[in-house]
Amino acid sequence: QVYGGLLEVLWARKKPLDVEKICRAALDGPRPAKATFPGLFHRNIARVMAERGDLEGAIKEVTKAIEISAEDSKVSSLIMRANFYAQLGKGEKAISECETILKDFSDAKHQRSARLGLSNVYAQL
Repeated sequence: QVYGGLLEVLWARKKPLDVEKICRAALDGPRPAKATFPGLFHRNIARVMAERGDLEGAIKEVTKAIEISAEDSKVSSLIMRANFYAQLGKGEKAISECETILKDFSDAKHQRSARLGLSNVYAQL
């Protein structure tokens, strides 16, 4: 909770470099965060990288979050990755990602998230 709140404040204050610094320290620093899910940090690093225009790096980073995430976090991370693909001009891959979510996650909230994600992907193409 503490890291999540801190990261929200830093984003609100438009301090992506501070977000990245805190996330990297929480993952790999001398005193890594133990009580916070690492996917939170990977997703925030991915967002920073995307803002810098490093979409390939952002995809790699969000993929790390996907690999360790439970269902709810995984769906939002998959949608994030689909958006990065769309921004890179890889529309087919972005659409496929969202269609995979629709196929693999049957819960109504995941279906809704995937459909919203898919509409965002189409809007970017």
